[in-house]
Amino acid sequence: MIYPQFLNKNDYIGVPAPSDGSDCEQSNNRIKNAKKNLENLGYRVKLSENIYNSNLGRSSNAVSRANEFNEMF
Repeated sequence: MIYPQFLNKNDYIGVPAPSDGSDCEQSNNRIKNAKKNLENLGYRVKLSENIYNSNLGRSSNAVSRANEFNEMF
């Protein structure tokens, strides 16, 4: 069986918004708090630029969401 490597300090954790982003204050605060907690554990966190956008159930247009998702890899 092949096991992936564990994350190490200073590794990046990417957080895309491939469908809907966050558009309410409570959800935004949760995202910011989770990011802060991961950074306090020693990881670097990259949020997609559209993570705080929500328009009709989508964070942005399809091409932009696909590019953000692929960029996180």
